[in-house]
Amino acid sequence: TRRASQLVRELAQKADPSASRARAERAARARNVTMHPLADGMARISATLRALDAAAVMKVLTTSAESQRNAGSRVPHQALQADHLVSSILGAPLTRQEASDGTEQPTSAGQSPHNQSSGAHTRTPRIRLDVGIVITDRALLCGEDETEVARIEGYGPVPAHILFDTCLLYTSDAADDSLRV
Repeated sequence: TRRASQLVRELAQKADPSASRARAERAARARNVTMHPLADGMARISATLRALDAAAVMKVLTTSAESQRNAGSRVPHQALQADHLVSSILGAPLTRQEASDGTEQPTSAGQSPHNQSSGAHTRTPRIRLDVGIVITDRALLCGEDETEVARIEGYGPVPAHILFDTCLLYTSDAADDSLRV
């Protein structure tokens, strides 16, 4: 199917080359990014980009993931790509290190979970990020209750316990300039 689609695009280019530039300019004006909420506190971000930009983004994400896998990470390749995308856009060098039990532990890039507050590595400039969250006092104070629901601005309802788990990734001691939620 992919090869057939490529052949159709090639034939269209050859059949009407003068209209190609106008079609490309119209398509470039329609580039966009969208978010679609998914189940379990996840979301899909889709971007319609110029082909060269999309190929370059994927090359960076793939190279980064392969580098981490070659360094011994057992985190799935696509999860490493997603983590690199988030850290690149948010300016927060967030990584996940694997603990001896195979679970992922949040850390700041370049630091082990045991020396996160040392600040010995160079940090990427951070952007300020404010995300609106509506959560009941009961859910906030009793975070272990899995029946409580919160709302994330621009996303919608999410189980409150997911917010607590996610906040572990974005918080650190007061001396650190990490992203805070």
